[in-house]
Amino acid sequence: MFRGEEIIKDREVFMRKSLWTVVLGMFLTTGLVLGSQAMCGDCGGGTMGEGKMMHGKRGGMMGEGMPERMKKGLKLTPEQEDSLNAEVKRFTEETKPLRESLMEKRKALREAENTSEEFTPELEKQIDEVSALQAKVEKARVQHKIKVNTILTPEQRAKKAEMNEKKFKEREKKAKKDKKTKRSKEERKN
Repeated sequence: MFRGEEIIKDREVFMRKSLWTVVLGMFLTTGLVLGSQAMCGDCGGGTMGEGKMMHGKRGGMMGEGMPERMKKGLKLTPEQEDSLNAEVKRFTEETKPLRESLMEKRKALREAENTSEEFTPELEKQIDEVSALQAKVEKARVQHKIKVNTILTPEQRAKKAEMNEKKFKEREKKAKKDKKTKRSKEERKN
């Protein structure tokens, strides 16, 4: 084997590994993004998009406490409402710097993706930073949900799970419908 062939083979192996790293990174990022969009299924759901802090115009977590849907659906006592509002406030304040940093890192990664012509160690580092922040947010979200569970009775936890599942299925159905609509519009354009 010529030295040139070895270099080509080494480069092919490197590119294959890089591709798998990108694919794995995208897969993990997608999973964490979807998880962080749900952010707090206990608190009425919502998304965390840029310019919106978690629940956006739906109301809910950000400084307003539990959404009315949860208060009514779970028949919370005033003490539970107070405890849940305090927990939501704690969670919101604790994760705000993480979420802001995550948005900044995602923005920088998007800019780098749009200008890069190849997968570089710098891009890989940016992906790792985004993934690490997403993991921190996800851990905080799970801890928050567990804390919320400790405030609720077993019956309320079961009802909350039922409400969350219903909301998830509604969102899933809407997403499928939106995808079909988008595909249909694209087909009409062609």
